[in-house]
Amino acid sequence: MPLRSATWRRIPWSSHGMTIDLEPLEEIPLILKQIPVAGDRNFGYLLLSGGEAAIVDPGEDPSGLLRALDASAARLRWVIGTHGHADHLCGLPLIPKGDWRLVLSRNAGQPADLCPEDQERLALGGEEIQLLPTPGHTPCSHCLLVPGETGEPGHVLTGDTLFVGKIGGTATEEQARTQYDSLHKVLLALPAETRVWPGHDVGVRPFSSIGQEARENPFLLQADFAAFLHLKQNWAAYKKEHGIA
Repeated sequence: MPLRSATWRRIPWSSHGMTIDLEPLEEIPLILKQIPVAGDRNFGYLLLSGGEAAIVDPGEDPSGLLRALDASAARLRWVIGTHGHADHLCGLPLIPKGDWRLVLSRNAGQPADLCPEDQERLALGGEEIQLLPTPGHTPCSHCLLVPGETGEPGHVLTGDTLFVGKIGGTATEEQARTQYDSLHKVLLALPAETRVWPGHDVGVRPFSSIGQEARENPFLLQADFAAFLHLKQNWAAYKKEHGIA
């Protein structure tokens, strides 16, 4: 049975606050909380369903996530890393020990209890989270897909693969090619209404949708890989020319 979502009511958000809570207008089996976790404007996430919880990318300071977890009274079942970079994971030792399991790619460079390469779906409160391999920014990058109910958009937590109006960095042309394929063959294959929840607050808003990014993200507007690579290589000049922060 896929994870379900509902119509969300946006709560006023401040860059100085600790959380963005998306509160359901009706009783539903899924709650998603987007919470700043320090670092370079990093976002972490708390997923709640059926009395169970998953933390995604605890970042440098998971205290906001832990407060939200405590307030929910849910049992922490999973801690999930979208990739292995320290700014997303260095707060792991601050998460109290328990029976939760760490989910992280075997290519991330540290031990994990479960690897997305071996298990593509995680149960949470009787529902499921799908792990989508999206290598490029790192070889171990994954996104988390939370499908919605019939007629409702789903949600994808994109880590450093896709931001609002931007994408994660790469060091080589080969990595850029892999990232290009992940963006076009995996993320852009999702329904346009799918809501995008990034790993960093580096855009004009803290969340987006696949359709909005397809229409507005300059990297996704490039005609082919050569143009995509050229933009990556000249991103600083492009930002200055177009007034992008």
